[in-house]
Amino acid sequence: MIAAHVQRARQEWRSNRRLRLGALVILLIAGAHAASALSERRAAIAADYGRDLELLQRLEEASREALWPKRASQTEARLRAERDSVPPVPTAGAAKAEMQAWLAAQLPPTGVRVERIEVETAADVPDYPGLWQVPARFDVVAPLGKVRDVMRMLSEALPWVQAERVEASGEGETRLSVIVRGYYRKGARRPADTAKVGSPRSGDPATDSPSASPPSAARAASDAGTPGRKARAAETGRPPSTRGIVPSIAREPVTGGGQKR
Repeated sequence: MIAAHVQRARQEWRSNRRLRLGALVILLIAGAHAASALSERRAAIAADYGRDLELLQRLEEASREALWPKRASQTEARLRAERDSVPPVPTAGAAKAEMQAWLAAQLPPTGVRVERIEVETAADVPDYPGLWQVPARFDVVAPLGKVRDVMRMLSEALPWVQAERVEASGEGETRLSVIVRGYYRKGARRPADTAKVGSPRSGDPATDSPSASPPSAARAASDAGTPGRKARAAETGRPPSTRGIVPSIAREPVTGGGQKR
């Protein structure tokens, strides 16, 4: 049976010229497509090789510089200073108290009417075992022109106190509901830490000093008008990622129907 089909196909091939021409055209198209694909692949490989070769040349030139050890030492020193700038607290309860005291001290000088301050229990920061994070929420009523002062206070507290969500509603007097998160370093407070805690005022030369420290409860209680510290976050310039941890206070409805800004 199979031999008869093969024999019939051979006869059809020999007697049908259009079949042979069609097969030839198909082979030509397939060959052209394969050649085009190979050409594009070769061009991509050549481009990758050229980029890798250029990168290798730049790295070889950089490796011949003699300042890398000094730069590495300076970078490590700045990194240690940034880590030391995080206020140390001995326990999770102390971290929560620090955040509560800082908010209670920083909000009234902005001229707003504080309606609620709620601070959650401190939790570990994923991938950063030496840090605690403290979610908090505050609801205030800001007279006309005072919202800017609240925003300035939050921006100057970066990076160790960051605002995650700001909702506002109302005209004239604006009702603000803000979710913030503070970061604290695990460790006992030393006398030197107590002496240097607090945030320099905006425009103070100490603002850009790596040894300056973010606000703490001790300083906040004695200087309510001192705004937060401007600093770069360690390593990346940002606070450690919370990896999707959402405080339960963020899921509560906002009084008065807030509109996110």
